[in-house]
Amino acid sequence: LFLQMAGKVKVERSPKRPQWAHVRLYLVPDGLTTGLIPGDSSPFSILFNFREHQVEFMNGDGKKVNVPLEDGVSVAAFYGQFASALEQIGSPTLINVHPQEFYDPLEFDKDDKHHSYDKVAIRKWLENMLFAYGAMARYLTAFRCKVHYPAYYFGTMDLTCIVFSGEPAPFGKKDPVMEKAFDERLYECGFWPGDISFPQAAFFAMPYPFIETIRGNESLLFMEIVLRGRRTQLISAIVVYIVIYFIRLSEDVVADFV
Repeated sequence: LFLQMAGKVKVERSPKRPQWAHVRLYLVPDGLTTGLIPGDSSPFSILFNFREHQVEFMNGDGKKVNVPLEDGVSVAAFYGQFASALEQIGSPTLINVHPQEFYDPLEFDKDDKHHSYDKVAIRKWLENMLFAYGAMARYLTAFRCKVHYPAYYFGTMDLTCIVFSGEPAPFGKKDPVMEKAFDERLYECGFWPGDISFPQAAFFAMPYPFIETIRGNESLLFMEIVLRGRRTQLISAIVVYIVIYFIRLSEDVVADFV
């Protein structure tokens, strides 16, 4: 939820790009950053430093404000600190306070229910994200077409890369989110850490236009992969999502999978 606040600042301030590319967060060794965001008087960035466990706000004039990440601080309390930090660096920003794709969606400024921050779990999450980035970056090396390198999408909460064919493929339905996300042929794959409804980390893959039935597409469904030294056939759900459980695979194995 804290990361969603930073993503929503980008929604309000960053120049619009196809596939919501303007709202992505970028992985760095210490955590996730917004990169440069246009500000009122100077550009600024927001870095979630998961090694020092603090959120670092900095503008182009050198003004810095740090907000600690601590267990026991509610989402509402953190949102107040977050908004105050933006004001202190000279770029106060009104955002949509309704969480995206969250199982218990309480508005940020009213959410006193969620207040956990597990430093050990966060460090493990960061290690997994860094590993996943390396695997996906290796996978992308062969492509000469337009690609999006792995980045974090705050709504779906996954680290995702995309390969584009360049062929138009309008979504065809009135949906303010989906019609911007899907307007050309693409192949998306990434790493998802799981949530309360599916408490297992996984790599996934998804083609667009979506393949809605297996019938007639059987040739796409089988691949071989080495899992812990054993060759296993996976039915890869290229229908909508392909998932494999995240068990410390090598980057080569993951790159072969995606």
